Amino acid sequence: MRLSVLTALLLFTAIQQPNPHVLPHEPSIREGDAKSETDGKQQELKEKPAITIQECEHCTIIEKCVGCSAEEKPYAQRQQSDSYDAGKDTLYRVYLWFTIIGILVALGGVLAIYKQTKATKKAADATLRSAKAAERSVKLQENTQRQWIKLEDWHAFRINPTDPLEVAFDVINPTTLPLTLHGIITKINGKPAEDEVPIKVLTPSYPFKHSVGVPLDKEQESLYARDALDLNIECTVLFADCHGIHWCHEFGRMLHCRHTGSFVTDTKETLTESGVPGERGARDVELS
Repeated sequence: MRLSVLTALLLFTAIQQPNPHVLPHEPSIREGDAKSETDGKQQELKEKPAITIQECEHCTIIEKCVGCSAEEKPYAQRQQSDSYDAGKDTLYRVYLWFTIIGILVALGGVLAIYKQTKATKKAADATLRSAKAAERSVKLQENTQRQWIKLEDWHAFRINPTDPLEVAFDVINPTTLPLTLHGIITKINGKPAEDEVPIKVLTPSYPFKHSVGVPLDKEQESLYARDALDLNIECTVLFADCHGIHWCHEFGRMLHCRHTGSFVTDTKETLTESGVPGERGARDVELS
């Protein structure tokens, strides 16, 4: 019996040992690919300091470094702690609310400035309209109270045959208010005549009668004797109206001297502010 058991053990041992006379077979293509993959993984794992590789005849044992694993845990915890939730941040919510309130206040300020600018523009327009209305009222008042001069009743005569020829006319205030007559400057045929006019108040009801003497030469005497004498007269009347504004009223007349009756032809008439210092500036006024 013991001999049978011993014989069986020897046979089993012989079967397990490789036959030295038999050549090892070559690995198949599939086995070669598997081995290459295993070698690549081993090479990759060897490059990582956190992995330990142990090899034996039939297998490869891979162990992870306990220390490296311990070092990685704080990094993972830090990643978890770095996850930020803005909705739970009180300071951020307060900042957000203050930002919203600031934007609303700024919009309110812009609206207030717009309304104030609009109100200022309306006030300026109203002031401009009021100023224009006042100017129109002043102009209307000036037009209704504007004062001017009229020269009427022109005639030429002689008191004595040897006296100069007298040219006479009336200075009339046709307005309803009195004015102040300052002076009269007369030129006859381009030569100044002697005018002596006192400063006086000229009322609407009482004209001022004025005359100047004109010496005639022989030719003019001959023309006057034949009723063919014509005199070119330029007359300037200086006066101040009821508002204290000074004016210069210029006239141009052609006086036809006749024994039976003289008459005039109008050649010029302008009314201008004289521009006396302290008064309004000079300006022309149209006369109807």
